[in-house]
Amino acid sequence: MDIDTKAIQQDIIKIKKYLPHLNIAADMAISAIKASEYRSQSQEKNLSAAAKYTVAVSAMRFVTAVFKEVKIDQTTAITLSEIIKKITGLKTNPSKYHNAVKRPDIPSDWLGKEKGPWLLENYKQYSLSVIYSKNLPDGNWTVCIMGIPCIYGADANQTIEDTKNLIDIIVSAKKDVVIKNRGPFFSPFTKSKATNKE
Repeated sequence: MDIDTKAIQQDIIKIKKYLPHLNIAADMAISAIKASEYRSQSQEKNLSAAAKYTVAVSAMRFVTAVFKEVKIDQTTAITLSEIIKKITGLKTNPSKYHNAVKRPDIPSDWLGKEKGPWLLENYKQYSLSVIYSKNLPDGNWTVCIMGIPCIYGADANQTIEDTKNLIDIIVSAKKDVVIKNRGPFFSPFTKSKATNKE
């Protein structure tokens, strides 16, 4: 899969203009993406794949920063969904970063090996995986969206809930846009009050 680094940067810049107090997070993401931009287009597959993964992780880190720092409105949610859409088609292997650990007390619909990682195949059309990595600054549990690390935390269940909340916000915003674009629905079999007057 090709990854459109320019388009991702434009999405981040759009949010940066709208939410200037996130300038530092935006600039860090853009800097990391630019640093990997050339390598992501390399003909050498391993080099290209590693660079694309770095781009995706950097972009998702910005998504996480927005989610944690601000109350997300519809405009921002739509842009975040576009960023996620652009970075989640990569072939990834979250288990590569997982340290075997006793299963936490997470819901039974998360499937996987006895010592992880664990996968929720479909949450509102997104696959989620929870992995455990030692000595991470934001907590040892990570939930990945479509294989890309997203939310970090000290508690597995809370990290899962935070990730689901992010997805809920994005999905809800997209639904609202679809409804607004369609306009009101009138059934040809239902008379309006205006035409139903005696």
